Amino acid sequence: MTLIPRQIESASFEELLDTLGVRQGGVYFVHSNWDRMEFFGLSYQQVIETLQSRIGEEGLLCFPTYPWIYKYHPVLLEIPYEPEAPFSTLATPSRMGLLTEIFRRFPGVYRGAHPWVPVAVWGKSAEALVDGVHTCSELYGSGSCFGRLLERDVQVLGLGVSVGTSSFSHYPDWLMREEVSFSSFETLAVKSVELSSGTIEEGLRFEIVPEHVQKIFSPKTLFEQDRQLQDALTFVSLEGNFFFAHSAAAFTEAALREYGQLNVEVDYPCWFMEKF
Repeated sequence: MTLIPRQIESASFEELLDTLGVRQGGVYFVHSNWDRMEFFGLSYQQVIETLQSRIGEEGLLCFPTYPWIYKYHPVLLEIPYEPEAPFSTLATPSRMGLLTEIFRRFPGVYRGAHPWVPVAVWGKSAEALVDGVHTCSELYGSGSCFGRLLERDVQVLGLGVSVGTSSFSHYPDWLMREEVSFSSFETLAVKSVELSSGTIEEGLRFEIVPEHVQKIFSPKTLFEQDRQLQDALTFVSLEGNFFFAHSAAAFTEAALREYGQLNVEVDYPCWFMEKF
């Protein structure tokens, strides 16, 4: 079943957030594409401040500030995929778009020291959320930023990006990693990690999703197939651009329903376009 967004003729950014159900005190993880948001006529700073005002200091606003771009990215960029490269919490730039880079430099924003998936966070207990994440080798472990956000019912907010874009979409595979016949993850040693304090840690190991897995990964397929997940999704189109919101938990529940219908020792779930 093809996903069809609800068409909105016109809306301000504030009105869009109303439509997406963004509320005070919520926990939001934002994936964004600035090129698809420019029509609002706002600056980077205004977009960030609007989100902060909407969520409030009792909530949490999170952005990915990952230092890499997949090689299948539609724009040819000479940025190598090097998850083992040295990482500095303060100095290594985000490659997830200028909005994310500006956000991580905002007052009161804390960035986690995970070299592959550093998350920048603002709001209630933001510093505690990212504290010590460099000591957790598991991508979705309880000591990871993702694991802590999942415990707080994190909502995925997509601004100008395709449905299925989510840093939590690999979580169901992580939960099932001991039962399936394939491996979606690998653990690598990172050359060095510089914490915000200036301390340099060496020899740390982190779990990542290899690039060859990312290339055949299409979580949108699950949204197209699972009616309950569709009911949990707010999906709209404005000026020809897509915007959405859903809970990470809703996706996880749908993915586990999919796994429940498979012979996990042989079959692959629907979001993998081919076996590996």
